[in-house]
Amino acid sequence: MNTHFLKQKKTYWIAGGILLAFAFLIRVKFVFYEHPPKAYLFSDMEGWANMAKDFLRGKYDSFHFFRPIGFTLWVALMQTLGGWFVFNFFQVLLGTSTLALMWRGSARLWSEPLALFVLLVATFHVPFILLSGFVMAGTLFGFLIASLFYLLVRWNGCERKRHAFAMGILFTIAFYVKGHLAFFFPLWALWRKKFQPIAFALLGIAVIASIHLLFSWKIYDQPRIGGENGGLAFVEGKCPEKTNIDSYGRLFLSPVHWQLGERKEKRWNHSFLDGKAFMREGLTCIQKDPWVLIKSFRYVWFLFGGNELWPPNVTPFKTLSRWYSQFYLWLFLPPLILGIFVSIQNRKKYGFLLAIAFSEPILAWVMFAEMRYRVPFDVVYIPLAIFGWSRIYRYIEQRIKPLNSDDATES
Repeated sequence: MNTHFLKQKKTYWIAGGILLAFAFLIRVKFVFYEHPPKAYLFSDMEGWANMAKDFLRGKYDSFHFFRPIGFTLWVALMQTLGGWFVFNFFQVLLGTSTLALMWRGSARLWSEPLALFVLLVATFHVPFILLSGFVMAGTLFGFLIASLFYLLVRWNGCERKRHAFAMGILFTIAFYVKGHLAFFFPLWALWRKKFQPIAFALLGIAVIASIHLLFSWKIYDQPRIGGENGGLAFVEGKCPEKTNIDSYGRLFLSPVHWQLGERKEKRWNHSFLDGKAFMREGLTCIQKDPWVLIKSFRYVWFLFGGNELWPPNVTPFKTLSRWYSQFYLWLFLPPLILGIFVSIQNRKKYGFLLAIAFSEPILAWVMFAEMRYRVPFDVVYIPLAIFGWSRIYRYIEQRIKPLNSDDATES
């Protein structure tokens, strides 16, 4: 029996290795030849590249802290190590490593067959591939979420103090790359409910936050604890004006509102860097129209449908992106909902996974969202969807077995 088990496991590892090799080659072809990030520097992508360039030149602009500064520093590091070739290589490496972590995390949490299906889907998951061809934080952020997912599975949700401390560090690094994991920690803490792991996780968070504070103070002479774009995002989600212009004349209109034709303009007396002022403006909009709290649930839907994946929708791959979005919507969203529902029934086992899964939808309701914000979280949504499909298969199998037994009896 043990020999059979080992042979079976070896087969899954060989199949997984083949899929990972294929995934690596697909991403090499796409990132280096079909869609090199350097050739698509516009809008946000141009902004990231320019901020990294300014940083390397010693031009320390406070606007570098409009978004979390982690990705700016990552791009600057890649440019220092070898320019666009190194950046492209790490896009490929991080993308493939994300798949490996999804695969092995799913195998530990569920089973080798289910994990292989997760890897198969993730290998050909079009948004993963398309977004790797841009200078955007999604690929790096997705890798960090996958690392968090794998380690939480391996460490049983971080019961031990050293594991909780390491998790706090990893969570905060991810937060400083892209702030969309903001609600993960409070959700994890509510699930964990033990003082020591939570305290040591907070200690890990404090270590990285302190480094960020000292870095911004030393380099920029402006001690900051994080990015400031949360205020503008809050206004975007809660105020009727979607084209926002700050006191310096900087304009921001998100792709989802452009696609929806919601382009009403407003000029503010605040800089986009004044996140607290924009938070107050957002609260004022809620006071004027409390119904917006209900209407904001549309942004949870926008994570999955109702808009197009930007920026691939303005590239030669727009048709592929549109068709795959429909494929995802109908074949993965229903089993994803089922997978989440089943996981809620066993919160003791899956609580940490639900903390990751619910982090983005909650943030979408609080702020605003569009389809590209979901993609890094497909690191956990795809396994949950495959888990949902496995439950559907099990249900059908159980319904068919009695029928087969009756047929055998009659014969």
